[in-house]
Amino acid sequence: MAPRDLLRFGLIGANNEKYMFGAPECPVRLHKTPQGLQGAPFDLSYSQTTRQDGETFKARRFKRNPIALDVLFGKPGLSGPHHRREHARWRNALGDAENQCRFVVVSGESGYRWKHCRLQSATQAVNWQRPGMLGVEAETVALASDDAFWTHPPAGRIFEKHEFVDAALHNPGDRHVWPTITLFGQTGGWA
Repeated sequence: MAPRDLLRFGLIGANNEKYMFGAPECPVRLHKTPQGLQGAPFDLSYSQTTRQDGETFKARRFKRNPIALDVLFGKPGLSGPHHRREHARWRNALGDAENQCRFVVVSGESGYRWKHCRLQSATQAVNWQRPGMLGVEAETVALASDDAFWTHPPAGRIFEKHEFVDAALHNPGDRHVWPTITLFGQTGGWA
């Protein structure tokens, strides 16, 4: 039986605060699986000519990718002032729509991927009386990426000249890419 590839999620804030959801020291935990992991919604474009039955497909246009996080903030037993300070840091990490945060997905199979996101609306105000007793608040965070697709660190490989004829590089993504090829060293005999 193959080992399970568990996804881990995190956020690098607009203020450079780092939150790896699920880590023991992280004050933010995911309540549900984030929404928007499957990619951006899209519109389809069709055209119709005179006397044509039906329509002709022209193109698909991707929109920005919304991501929703249902989170639990805080830890049981946090004092009211300490909870409010930590919560203010979390809110600053989300940015203000002009400043972006980075939503991160880590997988053993696919590696590290991210989307730069903007906060789409203010999160709901929390009840400041409860943190002193319970220390945990629930909220939904609405983010969206300007980009439709996930970003992955560049994949690279160095080939020796005898390997170059059959050179191949695996694309871990699900979109076509434009490779950049850099030649260095002695060259000659180009046909």
